[in-house]
Amino acid sequence: MTATTDRAALYRGILERPDDDVARRVFADYLRENGEEARADFIEVQLRLAEIEHDTTGNEWHETGLCSPYCELCPELRRLNDRESHLWGHGFGGMETPDGLQSIAMHIVGESFLRTGIVSRGFVSAVRCTLADWLRHGPRIVAGQPVEEVRTDAVADPIGDEWCWVKDRPELLGSARIPPEVFNLLEGGRLESGGNEWQDHFGVEDFWRIYPTEAAAQSALSLALINWARRVAGLPPLREHATH
Repeated sequence: MTATTDRAALYRGILERPDDDVARRVFADYLRENGEEARADFIEVQLRLAEIEHDTTGNEWHETGLCSPYCELCPELRRLNDRESHLWGHGFGGMETPDGLQSIAMHIVGESFLRTGIVSRGFVSAVRCTLADWLRHGPRIVAGQPVEEVRTDAVADPIGDEWCWVKDRPELLGSARIPPEVFNLLEGGRLESGGNEWQDHFGVEDFWRIYPTEAAAQSALSLALINWARRVAGLPPLREHATH
């Protein structure tokens, strides 16, 4: 295998397993050994920042900056934040790498994508864009970056105290309409047709997917959109969001 194929294989491992930090560390080691120290540094710094964030979650004193003066994490956290700022300040913020984010970004919504794409653990982990843009470009995005969350302009419909997505039909209006190929990948909640009237009119039984909260509805849609894009891109599905 050549260095190029080695790099591609290691990067493919990250795309296939976005929640696997070991794959990211191995990739960083490879980059360092092949002269890409800045990229390797950035990945390693962000991985350590994510570890500290996980370690301090729920620590009220730490989160407010009022933790113990003996806290061992604070000095390292400041050092890592300074190091990350330094790396971003030296041109890494544009993500102009062989992994192709810059070209993808410019095809979606121009420079604004770089402000709405969230980078964590060394790669783009979350994307903010319109539903139409994701349906157009999502497969290329997940083929280039290990995205674990996508937030769009789609808004779930309230039904009493619950929230639902609707399988799209030409006759329907509203922001909760989801293309069938994505709707069929929605997990959780429950399927309802809206009663016999709706079944007779549309001839389907899985017309609504209903969730107990708006947050649950958005999370389910995010996962379905990512898994739809990953299927098109030839990647295995995500089973759940790995939030860091």
